[in-house]
Amino acid sequence: MRPRAGIREVSAEVSTRLLLTYFNCIHPLWPLLYKPLYASLDYASPTDAIPPALVAAIFAIASCVDRSQPATNSIVQKYPEPSQFFEEALDLLQLGSDGNIQQLGNVLTPSITNCQVLTILSLQQHGTAEYSRAAILCGLASAMAIEMRLHRAWEGDNPIKGEVQSRLWWNLYVLEKMISCEMGRPVLLRREETDCLYPSANEADEFELMSTNFGRGSAQSLDQSIKLRSISGLHTTIQLSFIMERIAREIYGINARKRIRADQAAGEAKRQELSCILQAWEEDMDASALRLDRQNFNSVPASVTNYVVSCLAKVYILC
Repeated sequence: MRPRAGIREVSAEVSTRLLLTYFNCIHPLWPLLYKPLYASLDYASPTDAIPPALVAAIFAIASCVDRSQPATNSIVQKYPEPSQFFEEALDLLQLGSDGNIQQLGNVLTPSITNCQVLTILSLQQHGTAEYSRAAILCGLASAMAIEMRLHRAWEGDNPIKGEVQSRLWWNLYVLEKMISCEMGRPVLLRREETDCLYPSANEADEFELMSTNFGRGSAQSLDQSIKLRSISGLHTTIQLSFIMERIAREIYGINARKRIRADQAAGEAKRQELSCILQAWEEDMDASALRLDRQNFNSVPASVTNYVVSCLAKVYILC
């Protein structure tokens, strides 16, 4: 059985818009794809260069963000709903190499593409409040990443492949911490079990510019744009995730809760210790180029998100 032809029925204009939405809105916060590989991509015909399942996953999450869907009675093409792209991505993952036979086993075959698709779909489901499904997809992607040894330092002679794997691993690590903490689930991916290097901050998408015009007109100088620092932002998110992992394990873990109930003084000391670690992270952020700009509101997306998470972390520590 052939899969739904949704992504191939999408017009060149809509395909371009969705891919731009993904790389402009999702990628700065979740740079899990090695964007320089797609610099020369024809956004109108993405399946010529990107695996169809990955295109469907990108469309699934981008269509949740894109707000330019035409009215029902418009003659302009309406593209499928995010749920349809989601289902199509899963269908496409089941296709064999011949593109005709669907088998569930193909979804379970460890590969970079499969892991990327599952991670993006998990992120998309989390964004649509399908938390249980997001957790299952994230767990499957995590198991696949471990099977491919993405948690270990890259030792090959292809630096681009190493960057692809590093970005995938660390974004998955962050996503898994987010889901675990929000849902009160055991942490699956642990810091002490990985020596994967951080993605390089010397790549093109680190230096891409973000406009700070905020609707004040297009005739603005280049000085009113700031570097996105997407990869440096990811580094600080990873470090914050380390702290969240400790909070989840040392305060909310089953054994940790038992110890705190038995010795409240020790529990309070642990809370103070983690509060100090979180405060040190914030001080490092304030001393960096990624500090939160509270006066001009020119902070990059990763910084804003990280500060929100750090505020939630303080609540987790106190509760």
